[in-house]
Amino acid sequence: MITIPGDNEIISRLSIAGSTPDSVASLLRCAGYNGMTGKAIRQRLIKLEKENAVEKVRRPGIRSACWAPITK
Repeated sequence: MITIPGDNEIISRLSIAGSTPDSVASLLRCAGYNGMTGKAIRQRLIKLEKENAVEKVRRPGIRSACWAPITK
């Protein structure tokens, strides 16, 4: 059975410094959510970015896009 995580579950897996979609997908697989790939997580993060729940950040030494939760 495929389980899909909710938006809050994805946001909770993001590091404050920023996480790549592939690293978030790996953490979710370890937590038992096996239905999401890095590409699917990236699309969800882009949607969450438009809703101002996460922001795109740059991390030195990492070329791929990273997202971090917006802290208030």
